[in-house]
Amino acid sequence: MEDTVYVLGFDYDSTITEEDTVERIVRAALRDNREKAKGTVGGGGSAYTPEEGEAKLGRIVEKYFAEQREFMSSAPMTSVQDFCEAQRVFDRRMNHDFVATGLLKGLEERTLRSHGRHVPLRVGARSLLSDLLARSAGPKPGAAAVEAHVVSLCWSRAFLTESLHLPPHLREALPVHCNELEWRDGVCEGGEIVRSVQDPVDKAELMASLVRRAKERDPGRLCKTVFVGDSVGDLLAMVRSDVGILMGSSPGKVIGAVCRGCGVKVVDVEPGQSLSCLSGLREAEPGGLVFRVGSWAELRAIFEEEGLVERHPRNPATVLCISGSDSGGGAGNQADLKTCSSYGVFGMSAITALTAQNTRGVSSISGVDAGFVGEQIDAVVGDIGADAVKTGMLATEEIVEVVASKVRAHALRNVVVDPVLVATSGDALARGGVVSAFLRELFPLATVVTPNIPEAEALLGLKAGSIQTTEDAARAARELHKFGPRWVLVKGGHLTSTSVCADVLFDGDDVHVLETDLVETSNTHGTGCTLGSAIACGLAGGMGVLESVRAAKGYVTGVITSSRDMGLGRGGAQGPMHHQPLVRTAAGPHLLSPSALRFYAVTDSGMNERNGRGLAEAVLAAVRGGATIVQLREKRASTADLIEQARVVVGVCRPLGIPVIVNDRVDVAIAADADGVHVGDDDMPLEDARRIIGPLKILGASVKNRDQALQAQREGADYVGAGACYTTSTKSDSVLVGLEAVREIKEAVSIPVVAIGGINEKNAAEVLALTGADGVAVVSAVFGGPDVEESSRRMREVLSKVY
Repeated sequence: MEDTVYVLGFDYDSTITEEDTVERIVRAALRDNREKAKGTVGGGGSAYTPEEGEAKLGRIVEKYFAEQREFMSSAPMTSVQDFCEAQRVFDRRMNHDFVATGLLKGLEERTLRSHGRHVPLRVGARSLLSDLLARSAGPKPGAAAVEAHVVSLCWSRAFLTESLHLPPHLREALPVHCNELEWRDGVCEGGEIVRSVQDPVDKAELMASLVRRAKERDPGRLCKTVFVGDSVGDLLAMVRSDVGILMGSSPGKVIGAVCRGCGVKVVDVEPGQSLSCLSGLREAEPGGLVFRVGSWAELRAIFEEEGLVERHPRNPATVLCISGSDSGGGAGNQADLKTCSSYGVFGMSAITALTAQNTRGVSSISGVDAGFVGEQIDAVVGDIGADAVKTGMLATEEIVEVVASKVRAHALRNVVVDPVLVATSGDALARGGVVSAFLRELFPLATVVTPNIPEAEALLGLKAGSIQTTEDAARAARELHKFGPRWVLVKGGHLTSTSVCADVLFDGDDVHVLETDLVETSNTHGTGCTLGSAIACGLAGGMGVLESVRAAKGYVTGVITSSRDMGLGRGGAQGPMHHQPLVRTAAGPHLLSPSALRFYAVTDSGMNERNGRGLAEAVLAAVRGGATIVQLREKRASTADLIEQARVVVGVCRPLGIPVIVNDRVDVAIAADADGVHVGDDDMPLEDARRIIGPLKILGASVKNRDQALQAQREGADYVGAGACYTTSTKSDSVLVGLEAVREIKEAVSIPVVAIGGINEKNAAEVLALTGADGVAVVSAVFGGPDVEESSRRMREVLSKVY
């Protein structure tokens, strides 16, 4: 292998990212034109009105899908080459037609870069790319050489590179081959694109040129090529490579149809297979062979088997806490670091101020030079790095500006901005000019900002007491969102309520009202600091913003609950909290996303025994067939046997990136290091289960009606299983509630809903269509027959037609 050079190509949209990013680029242009029309930004007048822009976008999207359907109905399927030549004509025509709309006119590069920073990446993509780039930039003597490239149809290299959040030395080591907008003084005045990679043939030819260059540099070395993509735009590059890898738990409708029509086989990668193994299989299949992986964790395992990335224990996630010191230990940087420890995150500090304070208030503040704050950030990020950043007390305008400049310089991601202006005790913690600096400098860089009610009023210049209701908080969140953060969380602790604490989270489109039970206690010093740090820990571990905020709220509620009777201090108005240790760390790769719940397979030992197969065999077959999450449900086994079974299932699923849930037994889930637990309404209370497993393990709950679902959401459930939809023989005590009840549950809650009870391949589509559920749970439809993998494939095909 030391005489080999690996040329690796990675598609970007929906391969590295969770979504196609074209609309994000267009939305950036729409925003700039909207702001120019209002006169809030410079750069000349707008190219079109907001109404004209939305109308143009709607027409071109409608045209694209109509012409794509027409193209697919007549596209040649004689070979991949013939299809991709036809696709080339289609793609180039659509690029021309899109540019002709003028939608990209007036887009500013700084706006585009800002939108790029908010692109969600697939879990594990950045870490694997970083490891491959480190190998490429610093090759080891006698080891194989690695060249990693991004080859994309993306319209902007600036946007793409910003979204990856790579440190400067790795960003420089990553060759990005894509298109770029025509900039003039930082503005895309004409809305034109410099087109260099427009279609599948361009991608394949570019990969071929990279291989030629590699061979010219090292003529004595064997050259192996790998291309990782997700769509027909990547298919020619994949089939021409030694190993073509299709990213996704199931192929999309278009690429699936093309592969079938052109005779290209798509097979799942099996555990333990290396690139060399896959290359050998590819050589034996002259008609074309593409390998499918369900996640970047599974992709990483292939590179590990080949020896291209190191096998080593996963480092903990890292969070840089930029905040002031609280001598009383209840808030500030002390609360930040305690929260990081609770989450299993490696917390680091950049101290912005020193305070003398206790439970009775702040008696003195000693400032820290803004330049020294910057030096602390440089020292930490330049060596250890940071998976997330949380800012707290930034006492001066100069410190805010320095922090913002360092966030930009180091391309820091997952930035949580807690705009601390006043301590819980009411003492001022910031000087004049800080409010405008927050809005001007830090908000445009933030992933999420977390003001409380008084801070939101101060930031918006509102009179104190203006925000009284959740509707007021939602309006404030919308106004704050205009300053550039991706998400705004207005904390509702100051709202008048006797039973719940309601926070309002806004993502630019939807408002989420997140409620937790109100805990009566005076020990609430540092709640805002703790919440912001907990959100940062979740983001650092790979959770999305909504999931991180929901988990953080549950964590803070648990901390307040366990601290409510503490008596530290001498009668101060604001007592501290005691941050409880947790079992789960934020380094774990299996954090819940709604797509993971799409195909929820529940094991049944009796069915496996009747069909003469073991647990590991059955679970592996279900996952190969398309299951996206597996629940171990076993009522008859002893605790010791159940722990062993859970470890077996985890051993099968974890290398493939599939979460494992244990039914009912919190102790077994923890002992086996499963990814979560599912509890019924007669099992352990959800609040107790959450307190034991911590905020980052997955907690599911069975519910039968809207009220139960809302209560489960308040108590910390990550998802609910709703039903039974139909009568079922696998659970004797199930209650039939019907599809209408499941639909009402889905409409009532913001967490994912899995439909349960009597679901099979014949009725699954109906269930999803009539309920809007995020997924379906199945038992006998998968494990009841002799061929689990084939049953799973059929179910996956049904689900893929709906999603």
